[in-house]
Amino acid sequence: MTLGTGNQTWSARRWDQGTGSTISHREAATIRMIGTKLAMTYHPSLRPAPPTTESQLRTLHSWGDAVQADLARLRVLVVGAGSVGQLILEMLARTGVQRIGVMDFDSVEIVNLDRLHGATATDALLHRSKADIAARTIVAAATAEHFEPVVYDASVCEREALVDALDWDVIFSCVDRPWPRHVLNTIAYADAIPVIDGGVRLEPGPGGLRNAYWRSHVAAAGRACIRCVGQYDVSDVQLERDGSLDDSSYIANLPADSPLRVRQNVFAASLAAASAMTNQFLSLIVAPSGFGDPGPLRFDLRQHQAERISVGCVNGCAYRSGSGAGDGRVDPTAVHHHAREAIAARKRAARRPTVRLGRLLANASDRLTDAGRVFAGRRARGG
Repeated sequence: MTLGTGNQTWSARRWDQGTGSTISHREAATIRMIGTKLAMTYHPSLRPAPPTTESQLRTLHSWGDAVQADLARLRVLVVGAGSVGQLILEMLARTGVQRIGVMDFDSVEIVNLDRLHGATATDALLHRSKADIAARTIVAAATAEHFEPVVYDASVCEREALVDALDWDVIFSCVDRPWPRHVLNTIAYADAIPVIDGGVRLEPGPGGLRNAYWRSHVAAAGRACIRCVGQYDVSDVQLERDGSLDDSSYIANLPADSPLRVRQNVFAASLAAASAMTNQFLSLIVAPSGFGDPGPLRFDLRQHQAERISVGCVNGCAYRSGSGAGDGRVDPTAVHHHAREAIAARKRAARRPTVRLGRLLANASDRLTDAGRVFAGRRARGG
């Protein structure tokens, strides 16, 4: 690695011994420098600054060309395309991020429609995946000139999906289960990829809502990990791995206040949580007035008050002690039977004649919409 004395940016290359006396090298496309701010260095040829578009003018006026060029080149993965994840995905697309990934194995259901942005009753009836709905949403919302969506119909709890996740610069954790949080927490330290995590908790009371909270924080080198800020209990990871958390009888026998019970959510709370996580993202990447990541935050709806959570990792935290382990990490993955069953059920449903016909008609409609969008975009650019 070499530090440029003028612009204080890093470059890196890897030298490989070839056959005989031949020595070749490969240039690094990007370098991540993690502090309270995530500073990225991009190779000018391998990852050139993208062109700006007319639809990004207001964004450019907010933080300028240089910040936008850095932000647009980030590779951002959203794990969990539920109510919070769908909103964050649209934010990223409209902001001009060129390469956005989404990872989710679940299907759209009718019970999701009161809080799942971009999903329709038709999507539920046609057994579409949440990842595909997310892809449709971000393609429609993208302002980048050369936008590249990447869709993983998979669970991050499986080995192949974890490997896919390592190809990204920043990861949003929009999951609500302990096992995927455990996997993403491992990646944040072992592989030095910042993970932005958050969540919602509603407290129903007699006759209405008692209170609501939403949290947000960044898991990365030098910060408290997702487990140590209280987002999950390590002992619950095995319960999910062995299928207990997908067993309705097991869940029914848990105490009423157990965090493992199905968490209630509403669209308004999802908006708030997505906003809180977006703020963490902007602090980490844009760093207004030079201030970066603020640390873990919690918002109390009843008091209308945001509070900083002063917490660090416990002594001997396995995640922190595994920082930089890379492929030497303790493998947090295994076969995720529930995910495989969900994907198999969706494939079986897709073979039904009525679903197959419905998808053909819906896909044709989507293609017409996409063609109209491309034509309108060209007209707007004077093409």
